[in-house]
Amino acid sequence: MDGQKKDEERNGQLMALRGDGGELEAPRGATQEDTPLARLDIDEECPAEKKLTWRDTIPQLYVSLCAHSIVIHAGINMAFSSILLPELSKENSEIPVNSDEASWIASSVTLSTPVGALLAGPLMDRWGRRATARIACIPLALAWTTMALARSVVTLCLARVLAGIGGGLTTVALVYVSECAHPRLRPALLCLNSVAVSLGVLAAYAASAVLPSWRWVAWSSLGLAIISLAALTTPPESPHWLMLFRSLHTIEPVGGPEGDLSEGGGRASDAVKVLRRLNPSEAHFAEALRRLRLQAAERGAALKGGGGGSWGLVQILTRRASRRPLLLLLLLLLLQQLSGTYVIVFYAVDVLRGLAGKATGDEANEAIALILLGSIRLIASVVAAVLSRRIGRKSLCAVSGIGMCIASLSSGVLDTSGGSTELSSPSGSSTWIASAFVLVHVCTSALGVMVIPWTLIGELLPAEARGLGGGLSVCIAYAFMFGAVKGFPEAQNAIGGTKSLFLFFSASSFVGVVFLLLCIPETLGRSLHEIENHFSGKLSPKSRWWLGWNAWSDVKYKNDGVNNINR
Repeated sequence: MDGQKKDEERNGQLMALRGDGGELEAPRGATQEDTPLARLDIDEECPAEKKLTWRDTIPQLYVSLCAHSIVIHAGINMAFSSILLPELSKENSEIPVNSDEASWIASSVTLSTPVGALLAGPLMDRWGRRATARIACIPLALAWTTMALARSVVTLCLARVLAGIGGGLTTVALVYVSECAHPRLRPALLCLNSVAVSLGVLAAYAASAVLPSWRWVAWSSLGLAIISLAALTTPPESPHWLMLFRSLHTIEPVGGPEGDLSEGGGRASDAVKVLRRLNPSEAHFAEALRRLRLQAAERGAALKGGGGGSWGLVQILTRRASRRPLLLLLLLLLLQQLSGTYVIVFYAVDVLRGLAGKATGDEANEAIALILLGSIRLIASVVAAVLSRRIGRKSLCAVSGIGMCIASLSSGVLDTSGGSTELSSPSGSSTWIASAFVLVHVCTSALGVMVIPWTLIGELLPAEARGLGGGLSVCIAYAFMFGAVKGFPEAQNAIGGTKSLFLFFSASSFVGVVFLLLCIPETLGRSLHEIENHFSGKLSPKSRWWLGWNAWSDVKYKNDGVNNINR
């Protein structure tokens, strides 16, 4: 209730500053030029936004690639257990493991990732998005060094824990890219997060086929961490953070000594310089600057009303603008795990053997299947990045969920649908048929279900909640992932084997599609400020947050005097 009251006070202040005629009015006793919002020129004429060109795209693509270079390690973390565990299970293994120890080695990375994700929130708000991305390289480098030198199960688990902390910190890339990208580029650039994860999975699988042992894969991953650290020295800091969070990680009042968004000096000057660097076109720069000015104006009014700054946990959980998107994100992330998207990556070899009805397999064929799995996932992730800019999140994710549902169902009924002895026998042909269904599942999941829930973290949450709220979302998501990965061996035995588990994956995928269509709004082409308004209740009853495909088609803002300035 307190949060909603402060939001209403903030809107009232903005409305008072505007006046009935839509022009900014100075307080009594002050001239029009004395008004902070007047100095922001929110209603100034902006050039008509022209079509994005490669010249406009390249700077934002470059900083996105640099930020996502650390996310490659998240993919390596996931795939590494598929490389490591088959080697440790051999009779002549230098570090023998049993089934329980193997599950801990596989899942410990997901157990510690929430720690890194929670640390990422305060770090990125206090020190900046780019600095936090650099900090993420430190535990990653320590993890791969420890892994390469490990001589016991405990050391292996320690290395995985460090890798998980580093992986959790890499979630800063989502926030950084969402704040640097143009609204029309943001869907595709955020999908690069999944491309980077898929690239890490493929790199791990390919390296295991080429390098002598898993230790060499660990050493090569250390080299990649060093390269990522070097790459992150060139991108600029997020303009949103420079303007809204730089000074003692709280928002300074608009119109203060450094708050006029001029290019004369201070944090506003740095933000404007970054915007110019990211938006070479004058028209796109003017539009980006206008959006940032609007946010600065609202944050300044919020501070004067006793709000503003980064929200704490209680504020995030009680304020309408953050509570609703957080709940939707967590439900979507839970359904993502229940559909088996990550279990297949962590236990790829075991899944293939289980579907084929074999306790052991041909290592050469399994290596080929792993590389195919990684390659198809990477290609599908790239396709998703391209399509998300054209057809939107909801359509792409719905098609992805339907494809996963069909593939999982086919995998689950493989032995019983046709009654063919050839299919049910543990032969080479059954291995390839099972692999084909797994590849279809991986391909369709990479088109949406594996991609979109993560990218929405950087979009749905308001700016004040994006640091802690994003970290909290990722923390809980990885807790879901830990439960799925750690519980896979037990669930496999409890419900009758891998095939029965895939029937459960199919049902979860179907439920996920229904939830997506009913509850998740389309974000394609919408600014972060518009998305925040959507969840904060600044819409007419006809445009509520739970609508389906066309949640934005009939948007009518309640406070046109305030919100029209963002159109």
